[in-house]
Amino acid sequence: MPVAESDLMRVLLREQSFLLAYIRSIVTNQHLAEDVFQDISVLALENRQNLESELHLSHWLRRTARHKALNAVQKKANQTASLSKRSMDLLEDEWDQVDLLDHQEQVRRLERCIDLLPDSGRKLIRLRYRDGLAGQQIADRVGRSMGSVYMALSRLRVLLADCMKSGDTGRRSHG
Repeated sequence: MPVAESDLMRVLLREQSFLLAYIRSIVTNQHLAEDVFQDISVLALENRQNLESELHLSHWLRRTARHKALNAVQKKANQTASLSKRSMDLLEDEWDQVDLLDHQEQVRRLERCIDLLPDSGRKLIRLRYRDGLAGQQIADRVGRSMGSVYMALSRLRVLLADCMKSGDTGRRSHG
């Protein structure tokens, strides 16, 4: 049975910081890493019928992130991968161990963290990750520049990551 779209979005949000760090370690450029992450997010939505479980999706995301990041590096002749193939294999093995952990609490925590965001932040997160819109589409929808949308999404990711790390999901954000 394919992964439901809502489950796919939860996994993407849960794995986002890990995947972005992994991609960035390969491409060595934050903007390029975010572009690669967006590409694999869209691919995941397009291919969700072939993804049988959240665990399968997590593995697929990492493999796809690795391949897309390496392809992006090859397209940029002046950049090289910062991690060796062996290092990436070791990192992937470690991630397999993380997959054995119970992610349900992380999902609940993420949902609570998203609830703490201001309305405008929740809307941007929903447009990007639930609706799968690209940066320009979001900018057009909310009447902002693409640069401000990317900056806002970047800040929201940091807020969500901080909230997830601290476990502080009891206070309402005002900002």
